[in-house]
Amino acid sequence: MLPEDFSEKEGKQVLENLESSYIGQRVPDQPKHLIGPRYYDTYVTVLKMIVPIAAIFAMISLIAVIFMGYREEESILSTFINLFSSY
Repeated sequence: MLPEDFSEKEGKQVLENLESSYIGQRVPDQPKHLIGPRYYDTYVTVLKMIVPIAAIFAMISLIAVIFMGYREEESILSTFINLFSSY
């Protein structure tokens, strides 16, 4: 497609030709978006449920790890400060 010593203009022209022919052949009549209007509301609803659940799960597991590694020489206050700073 390109000679050994090609210019930038020739390279851009070849890329544009490849891009337009590839996109035109793959999906001629389908919309080109990942989440369409049909599923957008469901997607947002699922995200609103999943994100808080994941945050709560992460906090609970972090608390469990901190208290399993608790040593008697540490104070409770320093343990809580360590917990919230690492979260």
